Amino acid sequence: MLEKVIYNLYEYNNYKLVLSADFNHRNLINHDYSLRKYSKDLNISLGYLSELMSGKRDISLKKGEETFAHMGFKNDEISYLKALVQKEISDDHFELQQANQIISSHFIANKRKNDSDKEEIMTTPEHFMVYSFLHDYSHKDDLLLISEKIGIKSQQLDCILDKFLELDYIKLDKNGEYILTDPTRMISKHDNYCRFLKRLSTFLLEFYEKQNINDPNTSSASVLVLPLDKQTAKEARELHKFYIKQLFAIADRTKDEDRFLFLSNLYLERQLFEAKEDLH
Repeated sequence: MLEKVIYNLYEYNNYKLVLSADFNHRNLINHDYSLRKYSKDLNISLGYLSELMSGKRDISLKKGEETFAHMGFKNDEISYLKALVQKEISDDHFELQQANQIISSHFIANKRKNDSDKEEIMTTPEHFMVYSFLHDYSHKDDLLLISEKIGIKSQQLDCILDKFLELDYIKLDKNGEYILTDPTRMISKHDNYCRFLKRLSTFLLEFYEKQNINDPNTSSASVLVLPLDKQTAKEARELHKFYIKQLFAIADRTKDEDRFLFLSNLYLERQLFEAKEDLH
C-alpha cells in the first residue's frame, strides 16, 4: 500500500490522468522510481499499466478499486475514481447517470482558474524558492537549513509555509512532512511572470552584495569556459563588455516586453553593470 500523494483528486475528471499524475509525482520525489516499480506497487503488470496510461485500454471496476486503494485513496475518493471508470466502460444508461451524478458532485472544474487568481504569491522570490526546495525537502529542519543559506530566516519561512498551507499548495502528512499537492504548479499569467523575473533579479543581486561577492563567477558554474592566456583573456573581457553594452542598448529600446533572454552568470559580474552606466 502506497502513501497517497495526490491531494487534489477532484480536479481530475479522467482516472487515467490520475494514474499518470500519481506516477509523475512519485518520480519527482524519487527520480529512480520507475514505471516497472510502480506496476509492482500497484500489483498489476507493466504492460497492462502502460496500456492504461496511454489510453489503449480501460480498467475493470474490481481491478480499479484494488489499484486505487494501492495508490493510497480511500472511501469517497475510491467511489469517485470508480465513477470515472464507469463513465468510460459502461453502456448502461442508468449506470452512466449514477456515475455522472457522483462526478458532478465532486469535480472542481474551475479550481485551476481560481489558482491563477491567487498565484501572485508565487511571484515573490522567497516564496518561489521555498516552493522549489519543497520538491526535494519535506522536513522543516531541512527546509530551514537550505533557506537560511539564501537569507530566509525561521520566522519568514514559517509565514511562507503557512501561506502555502492556506492556499492548499502543500499538505502536512501524519509524520509532519510537507507534501506538495501539485508538484507541477507554476506561474501561468504573463504579467505575474514578468513581475517575478524582475523581483528575482533584484533578489539575486542584493544577495550577492550581502555576501560581498564581487565576482559571482568564482562562486557558481559558468555556461562557457575558454582556455586563454593573459593577453587574450584581457581582450575577451573587453569584447564581452562590449557585447553586454550592445545588449543593454537594445533592451533600452524595448516597449512592451513579452519574452526574455537568459544569460549566463557572467552577466552578474559587477564590472559588467558598469557597462550600462557607461551608456548614460
